[in-house]
Amino acid sequence: AAHPYPPPPDWLREWMGAQLWLFRDANASPDFPESARAALDLYELGQGVRPAGVIAFDQRAVQLLLEALGPLSLPDRQVTAENAVAFMREAWTPPPGGERTLEWWLGRKAFAQTLAEAALAKLQAGPPDVVALARALRELVAGGHLLIYLPDAPAAVWDGAVRPPAAGDYLFVVDSNVGFNKADPYVARGLAYEIDLTRPDAPLARLTLTYTHRLPSGPDCRQQADYGAGAYTDLMERCYWDFVRVLAAPGSQLLDSAFPSVPPEWTLAASGFSGPARSEPGPAGTAQFSGLFVLPPGDGFKTAFVRLI
Repeated sequence: AAHPYPPPPDWLREWMGAQLWLFRDANASPDFPESARAALDLYELGQGVRPAGVIAFDQRAVQLLLEALGPLSLPDRQVTAENAVAFMREAWTPPPGGERTLEWWLGRKAFAQTLAEAALAKLQAGPPDVVALARALRELVAGGHLLIYLPDAPAAVWDGAVRPPAAGDYLFVVDSNVGFNKADPYVARGLAYEIDLTRPDAPLARLTLTYTHRLPSGPDCRQQADYGAGAYTDLMERCYWDFVRVLAAPGSQLLDSAFPSVPPEWTLAASGFSGPARSEPGPAGTAQFSGLFVLPPGDGFKTAFVRLI
C-alpha cells in the first residue's frame, strides 16, 4: 500500500493478535491526548482528511445530556435518559430473524448520528434549559464522561491527560477489555489502597483490586473475535478478559503482584499469561505495572500489587 498502517502497540499485538494499528484501536493509551493524536494520524491515513480535534464520550454522557435536554423524538419512539442505553443496544442488534449482513455491519452504529441529529433539531426548535445543561456539562467533565482534544489548544481539565504530580503519590488503574465482547456491565470492581509509612524514607503501597462477574454462568473462556448471531446482550454474557494497567508515581518499583494463569491455548495469539505483573515506563513519566486475567461468569478475582513509592 502507498500508505501502510503502522504496527500496533505491543499489547494489542500480544493480547488481541492485531497485526496493524487501525483507527478502531486508536484509544490504546491511558493518556487521552496520546490516543487522540493516534486517532488523528490513523484517520488521516485511512480517509485522507485530518480532523480538527477529537471528542470522546460514553453512555453516561448521553444520559446526562438527555436529563438536561429532555426526551428526543424519533419517528418510532421517544428516547429519554432512562431508556437511552436500552435504545442503543437495541439499535445495534440485527432485526429479529435478520442476518448479520455487511449492510448491517456498516450501519450498526448509525444510532449515534440519529441521536445527534435529534438533539440538534431540539436545540434549534427552542432555547434549552441553560442551567440544567451547564450542570450536565460540569458533571460530564468532572466525571471524565466527556474528553476533548484540540491540537492547538492549551491543556485543560477536559483533555484526559495523565498528569502525575511533581512530588507525592499517584495512582491510575486502567481496565481494557481484550475479549472482543461487551462483558463490562456485568463486572463489579473494588479497590483498596493502603500506605505503610513505617519507613518514611521508603514508604510501601499496597493496591488490592477486586473483580466479580455477576452473571451466574456463561460460555467457556476462549478468546475469539466472534460477534455471534444474537443480540447485543449476548456479547455481554461472556467471560471478562482484562488487560489491567496500574500507573504509579514516577520512580515507583513493583515488589510483588498476584495473577492467575491464563493458558496459551485460550488466547488468539497463543501467548497466555502467568504473572507476575510486568513493569515498564508509562505515560507522562509514570511507572506502569500490567497483567492479563480472565474472569468467567459467576467467578471472582482479587489481585494485589505491592510497590515501593
